[in-house]
Amino acid sequence: MPERGFAGDEALACLLRLRGREADRDALRAEVGADPSPETLAEALGRRGFHARPVLPGPGGLAVLDLPTLARLREGGWILLRARKGGRYLLLGPGGRTARLDRDSLAGSLDGTVLDLTPGLPGRGGLWRRLGGLLARNRNALALVAGCALLLQALGLVTPALTRVVLNRALPDGAGGLLLLASAGSLLGAIFHAWIGYVRGRALLHFSQRMDLGAERGFLEHVLSLPYADLRTRALGEWLQAAGGLSAAKDLLPEKTLGAVLDGCLALVLLGAMALLLPGPAAAVLGGSLAVAAIALAAGRIEVAYQARQVALGAREQSLLAGLIHGAATLKACGAEGQALSRWRAVFRKGLLLGLGRARTGLWAEAAAATLARVQDVGLMAWGGLRVVRGELDLGTFMAFLQLATAFSGAFLGLAGTWLRLIVLAPQLQRASAILEIPREEVPPPRVPDPSPAAVEARDLWFRYGPGSPWILQGAALQVPAGGRLLLDGPSGWGKSTLLRVLAGLETPSRGEILVGGQPPSRMRDRIVYLPQSVQLYGGSLLDSLRALSAGAATPAILRAAEATGFEAFVATLPLGWKTPLPQGGRSLSGGQRQWAALTAALAAGKGVLLLDEPLANLDPVSAAALGRVLAEGPWTVITAEHGRTRSQTP
Repeated sequence: MPERGFAGDEALACLLRLRGREADRDALRAEVGADPSPETLAEALGRRGFHARPVLPGPGGLAVLDLPTLARLREGGWILLRARKGGRYLLLGPGGRTARLDRDSLAGSLDGTVLDLTPGLPGRGGLWRRLGGLLARNRNALALVAGCALLLQALGLVTPALTRVVLNRALPDGAGGLLLLASAGSLLGAIFHAWIGYVRGRALLHFSQRMDLGAERGFLEHVLSLPYADLRTRALGEWLQAAGGLSAAKDLLPEKTLGAVLDGCLALVLLGAMALLLPGPAAAVLGGSLAVAAIALAAGRIEVAYQARQVALGAREQSLLAGLIHGAATLKACGAEGQALSRWRAVFRKGLLLGLGRARTGLWAEAAAATLARVQDVGLMAWGGLRVVRGELDLGTFMAFLQLATAFSGAFLGLAGTWLRLIVLAPQLQRASAILEIPREEVPPPRVPDPSPAAVEARDLWFRYGPGSPWILQGAALQVPAGGRLLLDGPSGWGKSTLLRVLAGLETPSRGEILVGGQPPSRMRDRIVYLPQSVQLYGGSLLDSLRALSAGAATPAILRAAEATGFEAFVATLPLGWKTPLPQGGRSLSGGQRQWAALTAALAAGKGVLLLDEPLANLDPVSAAALGRVLAEGPWTVITAEHGRTRSQTP
């Protein structure tokens, strides 16, 4: 078992040196201290350009970690996992000492926490700029893929040369030794080609997985960091379309775009080789390939129009479908399932017709391009065959030219195909880029929750949802001391829910000032809980859902909150208790039970300011009265929205 060591010593210094950030060593050591927590260390590294997050990979997850990285020992302190080879890990500990451990021994010596340093999406820019930055962060893997691809293309040039030697010299002269040598060269080339192809496939698989992980995680992190107003105003279909655009873009970059660059280089080399052999036919092959590419690009322009309409229609169709599935029970209860299904079916039918038109265009283009390519091949064969029969051209030279021409056409059309795919996917890619270009909300880094209450004060608040929208809040003001209670009671449309969201810092007022504990609410997120009237639970177990809603509260804190709110008694009636599985949204629970669970999670979060929108509306009178007493007696500042009039009290 490795000895105890600290991230501020040799392990951290080696990590910074390997990542080219050795100059940050002293400042980082002073910032994190002798034995930092995983969260503190990840946050400090994040401010220096690392994409760091603590994970609990388990023994099996150690095999897929991006090395080098830092791991926490069971006794405390950190070591560096520098490399992995043959199932054994090279470790760097105190005093620069190294050790090699197998996976099980290493897992037994760790407390389970490892820093995941897999590169993620850069934090700024649109789709292509971010993906380009992600490519740069994975440049070593990209260089391996490109090197293997270049070797494969170079080997492709060997076959035409050997064919020319065999047909022009070995066979006519009966040179058995030369024929054997050429055959052996072809066999060795084929074996080497297969081996390089295997290495390239492995490298590309590894590279694609890193791209997938970094892109998907970065996109979700960006979405969750957007201002509340952007999350509120966009339909589900738009988010799904953006995610689809990101998926298409990251698939294009590692293989297709890299392949297109290499295809372009190869096409130039092949064209030069053809021109050296037969200049006239080389020009004809180039002209035919340009014509085929022109047909494909012309069809692509038509497909773009179809695709743009499909993207817009697809966003609407996916939103309707999600509403249809999530609201199936409500629609059935209202007897409106037929009308809802008809609305979705009409939009879906339009999408099918657009897809059919796009597919037909593609088929016509493929047929025309294939016909033109076959005409070129037949013409070339007829011309070359006639020249060979007349003795005006060597058979070996002609066959080598045919092989070069076939390879050139494939490379050239591969380049055109990638360009065509980029054009066709442009609308979907633009959707993803538009989402990524939305500025992220600047949120202070998470801190240890402060359960102490804080005063809430608002002065002259004015708010509306858009420039042409009516004012929801007009000069609203309130003042609640630390530990005080305020009940906002008024008719529907009065602006109670809007006021709570503004106080929570989720919506920005047009005018006015809000102070929570003397600070703007954006700086006090770690002390505020806002609980809307309609809550959504998450899939997984009941305990997992409450842990997610409470921002990762520890299980004992959740159990204590459940005992206080009485939710624990309800859980005890479930056959699986806290392990009860929930569908997405928690639809297996009633509205009151979901509210009950969410309020329990809010209390377990350990925050001092509670902003609650109709928290007891769906509960039975007995449960509501019990929860009301918990809220009234707890050490919190509570602002609650209900019906009636506005009054405040201080305990």
